[in-house]
Amino acid sequence: MFRSIIIKEFFDNLLNLRFSVGLLVSVLLTVACVIIQARAHNQRTQDYYTDVRLQEENIEKYGPISPFFIERPLLKPAALSLVATGLTADSYDTFDANFVPQVFPFIDLVFIVSIILSLLGLLFSYDSICGEKENGTLKLVCSNSLSRATVLFGKLLGGTASLLIPFLLSILCAAIYISLDPGVMWQPVDWAAFGALTVASMLFISLFYLLGMMVSALSKSSSISILTAILLWVVIVLVIPNLGPYVSTELYPIESLKKVEKEYNKYMKGMEEGGEIKKQMDELYAELDRKYEQEYGDMFREYIAIPRADRLKTTGMEAPDSDIKEMGLIYRQEARAISSKVMGPIWVNMRKISAQLKIEGERQTEVAKNIAAISPYADYIYLSADLAGTGMRSRENIKRVTSEYFTLAGTFSREKSAEKDSKRISDWRNIKDDPLDISGRPRFSYVEEPLRNRVAASLPYLGVLMLYGVLFFAVAFIGFIHYDVR
Repeated sequence: MFRSIIIKEFFDNLLNLRFSVGLLVSVLLTVACVIIQARAHNQRTQDYYTDVRLQEENIEKYGPISPFFIERPLLKPAALSLVATGLTADSYDTFDANFVPQVFPFIDLVFIVSIILSLLGLLFSYDSICGEKENGTLKLVCSNSLSRATVLFGKLLGGTASLLIPFLLSILCAAIYISLDPGVMWQPVDWAAFGALTVASMLFISLFYLLGMMVSALSKSSSISILTAILLWVVIVLVIPNLGPYVSTELYPIESLKKVEKEYNKYMKGMEEGGEIKKQMDELYAELDRKYEQEYGDMFREYIAIPRADRLKTTGMEAPDSDIKEMGLIYRQEARAISSKVMGPIWVNMRKISAQLKIEGERQTEVAKNIAAISPYADYIYLSADLAGTGMRSRENIKRVTSEYFTLAGTFSREKSAEKDSKRISDWRNIKDDPLDISGRPRFSYVEEPLRNRVAASLPYLGVLMLYGVLFFAVAFIGFIHYDVR
């Protein structure tokens, strides 16, 4: 009898018009979306290799004459970004960049599952109980010896199986296209991640079928049930995730942002004519000039009369040895010391406030993320992005790798700059005669996290989805136990 309930629920949905419409919509949307996203992904990949090649040529050309000419970190598009765009879409700036995706959300496979198929799940199940009551069949089903828990579970299995057919057929079509597209070269680990994403998507879709059943078990009529289900969908998908940033802003306002703006305005005002900083530096420079004028007399006045653009030519390291050259070297060194003395504390304070701003911003983001995670929709978005390597975790990993690269590159640049100074080359144009060796320069390289790490990071979100599933079934069960089938 239990098997009969599963089969009945399965075929009731299959023979319903909404199944045919849902199947057609999901397959067409998925295939169209994968085709469009695959082409965009291939173009981004080609742009990446072009940028890498051009950057390499520029570094080979200019690196030997400028130790500070280092790589700009370039990221290859994540393999699964064509099915789960995530946060990486804004990392690729092209000449023909289109602003429209910044206004509207990217339509990818995750979007289709989280929006289209979640609604489809509600449409499949909103009348699974109250609809049968209206038709008079629920009384017949419950008149048998099967417990109501068994009836409810049978309906869940049969209904979910029918709902997953459009999704699995869509996934199959997407997988076939991806495997045949020569520009999308997925490795076995990418297919494994795609499989994990498919399983997570099945759980998410089933969750909304359960939500529809729960509402149906608590409603007396199909009209009330569909309105309640749509209202809950709006709250879960639209309201709760978007409340996160607003609530976190109220709970944890970023005070450092005001401090940064205040310090920056203070600095800009101080650097204006008559400003405190400029006046202090002018006084120190004037004192330095008086000191050198007293000590060197006409020699210093001759040095000051040289236009700034020509001073290195006549008094720089490469200029012929002379008294004015030695004086100029020492004078410029003391002038730089004055600038560091005045500006040093200012920049130290700015860096301190900026560090605090980063901490407060990360805390606010984390709170917003956790508030949004109350919604199973947000949990699925986080889960899919982590599995695909396009989520917040991936972004933080990219920042870490980039920071490590800049540290190595900065050390390399300083070493090469010291090497340039040791050769007494102050004019960069003259270094062409004795170029720097940059063969040992650090290279930027980013490799996605191993799949096992991405799966581990997504487990908490998967657990929340499963808890919601248990909760929805428990409420549906309680409602069905007390449901008047007459």
